[in-house]
Amino acid sequence: MKIERSLNPWLFSERSSVWDILVNSTSLPLIGFSDQGSTWWGFYLQFVWQRNSGRLFMTGDEVSPYSWWAGVNYFLTICPYLAAMKVGLTDQVEIIPPNYNAEKFCLTYDECNVEVMGRWFDVMNTIKLVQMGKLNVTLDDLITLIYKGHTETILAALPVLVDELSLLSDQERRFGHGWALFVEIIAATNFDTNYTDTQANQKYLPTRVLTNKDIPPFIFDMPEQTNILVATIITVHEMDELGTFQTLLDAWKSEMKNPKCRADGREFLESFLDSPFTSIFKGMLEIIDSCNYP
Repeated sequence: MKIERSLNPWLFSERSSVWDILVNSTSLPLIGFSDQGSTWWGFYLQFVWQRNSGRLFMTGDEVSPYSWWAGVNYFLTICPYLAAMKVGLTDQVEIIPPNYNAEKFCLTYDECNVEVMGRWFDVMNTIKLVQMGKLNVTLDDLITLIYKGHTETILAALPVLVDELSLLSDQERRFGHGWALFVEIIAATNFDTNYTDTQANQKYLPTRVLTNKDIPPFIFDMPEQTNILVATIITVHEMDELGTFQTLLDAWKSEMKNPKCRADGREFLESFLDSPFTSIFKGMLEIIDSCNYP
């Protein structure tokens, strides 16, 4: 296929433009009549938070390839875009590599992780078939497919970006790794990451990079809710190191297969993100128990 233009995802403005393209090219009636209903906005707004909080290590408009957050976001941006190109939803573009650390980042559909690209192909092909009137799906079905791509992408990116993670302070490293795992808790509930909901649910994310002096819940320049959120995410990391997180996650995922339990889990997480509280793990266990013994 003919390459129509180039795209430099190491410029904040150009990587951001990917989400405008995907929002427009994947538009479906089932997400409503406002483009703010698109699930893709959650990806973009995370990228904006990473910039605003200093996590992209930017110089002007340039995003650093040595930023762990920027690296994970690269795969979450470029992999779905390459899949959209593959099925003909978007223009054919040439992805420009970074000036350094380029060996870490795939540039074409065939270069990227096979399992990851298979997930995103399923998403984009489904959207194309729905647009053509050849397939009917619910919003829940579509969000399930997108989260499979989302979580698989993060899990594949983690071993690629070990060196970049090690460049962070111990506290930021714990928070970043914990956040990557926490996404799986969110994903199991089919949490809709449209523009309005995501914007509201990000209000207590930390507004700067953590240092080793930041010990939640005693981070003096962050509100109580942010302290609780940071402590929760770091606890997820610590549980994973102890080998207990996967057990909780497996039980959570199992119960979230039930539509009613999934709705309860989603409402619970919405409440937590809206105003973080310390008993999130207790609350998750209570939902798991209630689903086992209705």
